[in-house]
Amino acid sequence: MKLYAVCVYLFLYIPIGIIALFSFNAGRHASQMQGFSVKWYGKTLSNPFVMDALENSLIVAFTSALCASVFGTMAAVALQGIKGPMRTAFDMLIYIAVMIPGIV
Repeated sequence: MKLYAVCVYLFLYIPIGIIALFSFNAGRHASQMQGFSVKWYGKTLSNPFVMDALENSLIVAFTSALCASVFGTMAAVALQGIKGPMRTAFDMLIYIAVMIPGIV
């Protein structure tokens, strides 16, 4: 079973490693490695559209993390004092959010 798990992880992570390696390619094409360079990262980060998109992504990420933390803390405090069938209903709502993350 351990060998199977190792093979699955290698199957998933080797392509990611190859992409990360070729992202430092000095050449224009990824078919051949022509040396290591961060030139393409510099070009990408100097693009104002990319920086605007990065800023928007970070704003959305931090806002959603803050909201999730606040609502999660409120739910934990509320669940601490609830007993009986209401507790079961709230537990089910929380479990649904955990079990079906694609919807959330």
